[in-house]
Amino acid sequence: MTLEEVWNLLKKRIKPDTPVQTWTADQGYGEDKFIVVAAKGGFVHVVSAGDEKTQKIPDEDFAKVLGLWDDYAGGKLPLAKVAAQTKFPAHVVSILHSLEKP
Repeated sequence: MTLEEVWNLLKKRIKPDTPVQTWTADQGYGEDKFIVVAAKGGFVHVVSAGDEKTQKIPDEDFAKVLGLWDDYAGGKLPLAKVAAQTKFPAHVVSILHSLEKP
C-alpha cells in the first residue's frame, strides 16, 4: 500500500472516535485500546486509554513504517526496528493492521 492509499482507507474506514485495539506482529492483539480522534492536516490524532492529551502522529511516520510493513507483519523484523522510525510504533502498526482487515 502507498501512503495515499493508507490515508484514503483511514479516512474511509476509521471514523472519528473509533477505538482501535493494540496489535503487534509477535504478540497479536493486546488488551489495550486507543481512540482515533481524527485524521486531518497530515496527522492522525489519537488518545490512549487513561490519557487526556491527544497525540499527533505525522503521516511521515506511516510512510516510514509502510516501507518495513511486509517484513514486520511477516515476523521478519522486531517492533524495535519499527520504533526506530516513529515515536508511536504501537499506534502505527495497530492502525495499519486494522486497515488490512476487510
